[in-house]
Amino acid sequence: MNYQLKSDQKLLNKQDFDRVFSFRQRYFFDLFVAYYCRNDFQHPRLGIVVSKRNAKKAVDRNRVKRVIRESFRLCKSELPNNDYVVCLRNMSSVNKAELRKSVDSLWKRSKTSV
Repeated sequence: MNYQLKSDQKLLNKQDFDRVFSFRQRYFFDLFVAYYCRNDFQHPRLGIVVSKRNAKKAVDRNRVKRVIRESFRLCKSELPNNDYVVCLRNMSSVNKAELRKSVDSLWKRSKTSV
């Protein structure tokens, strides 16, 4: 099993993000909203949106992205072939463990909804 997160497993351009946003299927959580849609690849892909409005410090934005990528990297083999865009909603004094728990619940929910 390969746990690397390669560039073909990431959403890199605006067209990919726009396609996921226009499809409008989503999961709501306390800390973030996750949009998803089916893709034509043999693996899931991930995009992350963390704005300055929701996480003021660059350290916090980078930490959020790192935790989301790490969680996705470990769960991607069990996920359906979807494109996911995870958008941060609220960053009010959240520690790394709470963030990881919330992101892991997204992947669990994705596995069961197929």
